Amino acid sequence: MRWLLPRNLSMTPPRFDSSISRFLVTFPKHALLDTEVLRWNFVRAWPTKWEGPAFNGKGNDIAIRNITFTRSRVPDENGAVIRAEGRNLTVAESRFINNENGILAGDSPHSMISIADSTFIGNGKCGRSCAHGIYVGHIALLRITGSRFFDTKMGHHIKSRALRTELVDNEIQDGRTGTSSFLVDISNGGSLIMLNNVLQKGPESSNHSAAIVIGAEGVTQPTGEIIVSGNRFTNDQSRETIFVRNLTATEAVLKGNTFNGPVKPLSGDGSVQ
Repeated sequence: MRWLLPRNLSMTPPRFDSSISRFLVTFPKHALLDTEVLRWNFVRAWPTKWEGPAFNGKGNDIAIRNITFTRSRVPDENGAVIRAEGRNLTVAESRFINNENGILAGDSPHSMISIADSTFIGNGKCGRSCAHGIYVGHIALLRITGSRFFDTKMGHHIKSRALRTELVDNEIQDGRTGTSSFLVDISNGGSLIMLNNVLQKGPESSNHSAAIVIGAEGVTQPTGEIIVSGNRFTNDQSRETIFVRNLTATEAVLKGNTFNGPVKPLSGDGSVQ
């Protein structure tokens, strides 16, 4: 099922205000092959209180598009706007602002998660456990394209235990005040393809050591290939940082990347071209 709301409509309940803008809000339900089977239209509607279910993706083949999510909080400090518990999730043209986790996905070995043209700003927190911009468990594929990650707090912008992670044409940046740990954490190994991304590690980063780390929590799955090509990386810290720390036995191929600031391109097996 796919839910569509105007981009300027937030799921955060506002205070009552007689001058609040009203919207035509449409909830279409789509079947296979993107065929619409049902539609709900709300005329001159405005958000007052969300009493529906949490956005828990317990089903399979779920698509979400053009929704803004903000301020997801839970008592254990590991809240998530979207919890993907089934198989296959697609997110497009959506915004995740000031949440604990933006997207949190559990283990589902045959699942594919695709995120396109979306924005993640000010997510992340380290309390009882750490929350991240995106955190996916052991799935088959995480693919993120054309998206922006900015000002993540304490956790990682992207944390993936996927067998294969593909990051293409994204912006992944701390900014001046972001306190993220790693820009990209490939926790247990697995193939990594990073092409044409803009990356920046900010002066307030909570972990100065590296931007991209592969295998930090033990290499427990096959790592077929590591290709990092055509990316632009800026280190705005006063101390040197490692661009790619490869803790696997698979040789990383770094090609055509550009660096600004004090940067060591590679630590571990591989080559820099």
